Amino acid sequence: SFLLTLAVVNDLGAIVVIAIFYGHGFNGVYAGAAVVSIAVFALLQRRRISAVWLHLVLACAAWYFMYHSGIHATVAGVALGMAMRTVRDSEESESPGERVEHMLRPISANVCVPVFALLSVGISLSEVNLGQSLREPLLLGIMLGLIFGQPLGVTLGARFATIVLRGRLNPQLSWWDVLVVGQLAAIGFTVALLVSQVSFVSAPGTLDTAKLAIVITNVLAICAALLIIRVRSRIIGRYPIGD
Repeated sequence: SFLLTLAVVNDLGAIVVIAIFYGHGFNGVYAGAAVVSIAVFALLQRRRISAVWLHLVLACAAWYFMYHSGIHATVAGVALGMAMRTVRDSEESESPGERVEHMLRPISANVCVPVFALLSVGISLSEVNLGQSLREPLLLGIMLGLIFGQPLGVTLGARFATIVLRGRLNPQLSWWDVLVVGQLAAIGFTVALLVSQVSFVSAPGTLDTAKLAIVITNVLAICAALLIIRVRSRIIGRYPIGD
């Protein structure tokens, strides 16, 4: 559950970065219309009004207005998800948020995400000189940031929570487990590709270098996670957590 929560928060942070730094020509009228659409959507959820067609119309309107406001349209999806009611009423077997999740998860996991990755990860070999790309600061920055920065940030963040916020690590876990989770968090295609696309949309060669870095990083991150797990198993085998 910690890894899932970490992945969600990590992706939300990326969406916020996209919304703030990669907008195009902000339009206040459209932005206001998007906010109103999302607010009405949230109100329907709070009032327990379950008209599916009305929710669909408001969701499409929010996406349309957000797109034309100059803010990246993915923000509309995040806002609508946060507006969805996730607490069950006493007479409900599942909340609206759970119903929508169960309905959309197969489509998202089996269609949308694979198609997006397939269409986005294509690297034009004519634009990329592998030897030169491996010396590019951009490629090295992405790789080092994900392979070392991600696990370091997760581990230090968890350590900060235990020291400053008086949190406690589960007695069944060790800091090696936190490090493994941090390393696993470096594995991912979709959001990294999305950020790369909006960052280097006008520079195909640079975009291909960023994609190459993401692909290489995923392979290295998997290997690093397996290595940490192996080291962790040996250390825990010698010195059990309870000792």
